Amino acid sequence: EALDRLTEKLSDYHVVGLPTNLKFLKRCALSKDFQEINLDTGFIERNEADLIPKTMAPTNEAIVTSALIRLFREPLASTNPFDTLINWRSNMPTVERFSFAALGETYEANMTAHGNNHYTVQVGGQSYDSRITKKEHGFTVEINGVRAHVSHFEENNE
Repeated sequence: EALDRLTEKLSDYHVVGLPTNLKFLKRCALSKDFQEINLDTGFIERNEADLIPKTMAPTNEAIVTSALIRLFREPLASTNPFDTLINWRSNMPTVERFSFAALGETYEANMTAHGNNHYTVQVGGQSYDSRITKKEHGFTVEINGVRAHVSHFEENNE
């Protein structure tokens, strides 16, 4: 019961702006050796593959989400149609291009606007119908009909 409560409480934490070891602690608490109290100075070394997962390249969905957050615009309160023509062009759709660096690789996202915070995003030869809305503690992102809540922290390097 104590282990169940520990893992539940570790899942409830939400920290932004600085690195933590919360996920590591949760993986420790969920490991078989920890639950069977098979603990000694070799615990981490024996369970390293489960406790310290390898860093993986971002998924296309993660790249789409990053691009949506970078391009997010607050909806305007105006009823004037010329104030609300965000991303409008008379002869072609607006395309924004973003590149992201991760793990020594560069990832590209091309975003075609369809309205305020609604885009078709091209990543890795695939197309994603995407929307984003601001929530109290982050964003709700919808990619190809699947919604997810996303926390966001932006470091200001001024």
